[in-house]
Amino acid sequence: MTYQILGDTTGTLRVGGDSAAADFLAAALPAVSRSYSTITVEETILGAPEGIREFCNGNRELLALTHDLTDEERANCDAAEIEIVTQPLGSQTAVLIANGSSGYLACLTTDQLSSALNASTELPATWDQVDASFAADTIYVFVAGKSAVPVEVMLSGLGEANAIIRDDVEENADALYRAAAVANTPGALAILSWSELEDVAASGQEGYQVVAIDSGAGCVAPSVDTVKDGTYALARPVMLAVTKASLERDIIQATLYTLFADTSYQYFVSTGLVGLSFSDLVGVRAALAEQFAEADAAEAERFAAEVAATQTAVATLTPQGEVTPEPTPEATPGS
Repeated sequence: MTYQILGDTTGTLRVGGDSAAADFLAAALPAVSRSYSTITVEETILGAPEGIREFCNGNRELLALTHDLTDEERANCDAAEIEIVTQPLGSQTAVLIANGSSGYLACLTTDQLSSALNASTELPATWDQVDASFAADTIYVFVAGKSAVPVEVMLSGLGEANAIIRDDVEENADALYRAAAVANTPGALAILSWSELEDVAASGQEGYQVVAIDSGAGCVAPSVDTVKDGTYALARPVMLAVTKASLERDIIQATLYTLFADTSYQYFVSTGLVGLSFSDLVGVRAALAEQFAEADAAEAERFAAEVAATQTAVATLTPQGEVTPEPTPEATPGS
């Protein structure tokens, strides 16, 4: 289904929200400007709290989020009678790979991960200090960077506030290097994004295993299905939010439709978002087109009601001319 944006797309699109979604926005928003040169994009990523406040105060048209709004965050929007519409982009995912000969690392609980990697706890030097049943191998951890998105996703998946990665991790942006280091080092872990895992798998690297995560309901391996259904713990949803009222605006329609165009799928892949397949885009665009049509119909109905109300008011205020009675013929003598 193709939806044509026939109106005026001239204007400024003010974007804000969670910095965790900055990679996707930085990659995808230029496609909007290329498709619609009349749209000026102003991207100000100051974090979720500030972005939500600005959005509810009417100072942002598009908001990027990595969580559903809490009642407290939604309060300003509720006070302004703003109805929020969200559109999922997929999930950012952290995938752990471990040395293939270290069988005890095949599945780790979130408690074990927190004990081994969260610097806010007393850090163990060897795995047997995490769990007595584990080997006494030294804990080695390889990451792209301490502030890399997969590290942030992994830490948020532990369910602990203010978790930070241990300071002695080895940083290297090359995922293939990290995978090779893990394969050659008993007790080693590497934290990868989904796209990095696919690169490692395509490289033919051997000697590593993908770690399943137990967040309380048993071991769950990372897959598209377990990320989508929320059973894999180390995943963080990413979504866009607009106001329902703004869906009638051509600039919002053009932006959303472009972000979910077939040609935009590359941005979902390159930024490591999981859960939205290429074939899903057709359904997303169809749903958007339906929302746009409903918004346009509501706008037309509201406009018609305003015109009718104006006409009624004008008719009520316009003075009516006095009616002059017809003269009656005078009586003539002899009649």
